[in-house]
This record gives sequence, C-alpha cells and structure tokens, in this order.
Amino acid sequence: MSKAFIFGVGLNKTGTTSIAKALKILGISTRHSDPENAASLKSGCWPEDVDAFLDGPIHAHQFELAEQFPEALFIQTVRPMDDWINSRIVHVLHNRLRNDGDPWLEIDTVAWRQEYEEWEKNAKLFREQNPGRVLYWALDQDANWNSLCRFLKLSVPDEEFPHRNRGHWRLFDILERYRCYPPTLNDA
Repeated sequence: MSKAFIFGVGLNKTGTTSIAKALKILGISTRHSDPENAASLKSGCWPEDVDAFLDGPIHAHQFELAEQFPEALFIQTVRPMDDWINSRIVHVLHNRLRNDGDPWLEIDTVAWRQEYEEWEKNAKLFREQNPGRVLYWALDQDANWNSLCRFLKLSVPDEEFPHRNRGHWRLFDILERYRCYPPTLNDA
C-alpha cells in the first residue's frame, strides 16, 4: 500500500501558500514551493517524513502521481482567470523591482491564458477520473476551513483560516518605489 500523500495541484497564485499554511496548522507536514518538489518528481522518490507537497511543477504531473500513489489526495486550487493573471502581473513586477535573481521576470498574458485554459481542461478530466480524491478549492469561494477539513476528514480548528501571500503588499512596494500612491477619498 502506498502512502496517502496530499498533492496540491493548482497553478501558482491560486492560494497554494494559504493551503500550505492551513495544512501545517492541521498537523500535516508540508513542503510548499520547494525546489525539492521537482527533484522528487524527477526521481520518483518522495520523503516519508513529508505528507503534503504543493506548488512548483506538481500540477503538471497530477495524472502520473494519481497512478503512482493510489491512496493520495489532491487539492486543485483555482481562482478566476483574470484575478490569476493580475496576481501574476503584480508578482512579476515585484520580482523586477527587487532584482534579487528570481527568474520569473516576463509577463506574457497570452501564454498565461493558454496555460490556465489547458490546466482547467486537464483539472476537470482529472476530477472525473478520480472521484472522491480531489478537492476543487476555489480561492474566491472556498477560502475557509470547512471544505478543506471535510475533504481531509479532520476537525475544523478554532483559529481563523490563514489567508497568506495576498499580493497587496507587493503592489504597495511597487507603488512606493515609483511614488504612485493610490488616491484617497479626499482626492476624488
């Protein structure tokens, strides 16, 4: 019998950081946005001391992972396409501002739309082929404990759901850098 891993198979900028934090609060050891996730995919060897893997290239391998780990559960995080693209744009602009070696510096909304549409098509097929093993977690609707805990068959914790990595701080860094302050109500 294979280990019952949890794989986050949503695209980046869809709430994966929030889900990772939530899993940790629930006592599930989690590796999020870690270069080792790609190494594990390549080698087929997953560390036994980690229960959940999110972000990175994992979303592109959900079909293979489902076959390799028949007991695994999958969380497909999603957000509306335009919100997702806007979040990516802000992230890339912030990467450019920081200039700290992050390789994600190009904005290509046409390619991103194609990527999103392809992911959605595959995500739907994956859910159809794996009933009961996939949580479709919409950031704009399901960003709370209820659906996640019901899916994992765990009790809802007493603390607030951890909304993380909201792009507002990146946008404010950009505005501050370029002295583009948002208008106040008095300016209207």
